[in-house]
This record gives sequence, C-alpha cells and structure tokens, in this order.
Amino acid sequence: MTPEGIAAVSLIAVIVLARLLFGRLFVNRQDPRRLHHTAKGYLLTALGTVVTVGTIFGLRYADLDMQALRPILLGVLLAAGGYYAFLEWKYMRESRRHLATLLTTAIAVVAVGVYLWMPIA
Repeated sequence: MTPEGIAAVSLIAVIVLARLLFGRLFVNRQDPRRLHHTAKGYLLTALGTVVTVGTIFGLRYADLDMQALRPILLGVLLAAGGYYAFLEWKYMRESRRHLATLLTTAIAVVAVGVYLWMPIA
C-alpha cells in the first residue's frame, strides 16, 4: 500500500474509533430515538447532506488550487458536523448524542487537517 493509502486508512480509523469511543462515553443508551426516525429530522438531515455535497462538488469545479481549498474543506467538515450536532441537540437533547457528534467532529477536523498538510514522501 502506498503512503497516501496508509494515511487515508489511518485517518478513517481514527475518526471511526473516536465516534465509537465518544458514543460509549456520552450517549444515553436507554434513549432509542434517532434523528432520522421522524419526518422532520429526516428532511433536515437530508437537506444538510445535499448542501454539504453540493458545496463540495461546487468547490471541485471552482478552479481553486489546493492551498486555497484546504481551509475551505475543513470549514465545510466543521459546518456539517456542527449542523448535525445542532439537530441532535434540538430534537433529541436527552440522548446526549450531540456531545458525541461535536467531539467526533473536532477530532475529525484535526485529523483531516493533519492529513491535508502532511507531506507524503
């Protein structure tokens, strides 16, 4: 495997492990609700996903160099995670899932930032 592949797999592993760890530590297991179980939550989640994917595709074709694109991508990741955590806080506050989402987003932004600025030999 190439160094880029190893770094990408490590990045995914860090984010998944952070989500599992924070989910175990903070989420109320007795609350079975999920954000997508209600029509409103499903629509708001879908809207956030469409906006995020649309932004990423729009940036893809915007003639930006990689140096300008790095902080924008981190901002999009931070905004998407914050939006989802806000929805969880607003509609399922008692489950405390928003804490796990916020912490996972913070870890993901740091890990992706390190990955984007890491020189690969």
